[in-house]
Amino acid sequence: ALPFEDNFFDLIYSSFIVKHLKDETLGRFFAEAYRVLKPGGRFLSWEFSELTTRLFKWFSKNPEHAMQKFRSFAEIEPFLVKAGFKTVEEFYVPRRGVWDPVRNVGFKAIK
Repeated sequence: ALPFEDNFFDLIYSSFIVKHLKDETLGRFFAEAYRVLKPGGRFLSWEFSELTTRLFKWFSKNPEHAMQKFRSFAEIEPFLVKAGFKTVEEFYVPRRGVWDPVRNVGFKAIK
């Protein structure tokens, strides 16, 4: 449980966490995110769909094992709908810089 009141945030952003959660925990994760979002708020989650670059394959000691933990959008969508999210959509970010997708939705890098 997050230590925030209902309808507290305008935006929730997660990155690279969905692949680490089992089904039961993933359902609670999305339900809790939905609870603390204000009506009309947004939940953004950034996940890799696959290990494609040499860099990521190099980081993974066993790329085939790492790929087993990735979930497709079709696998994640039912959890979001069950949690209460009304508009659920996937978007593709072409390979550019790591920060680009975050910047494109309005975040700014602060040093």
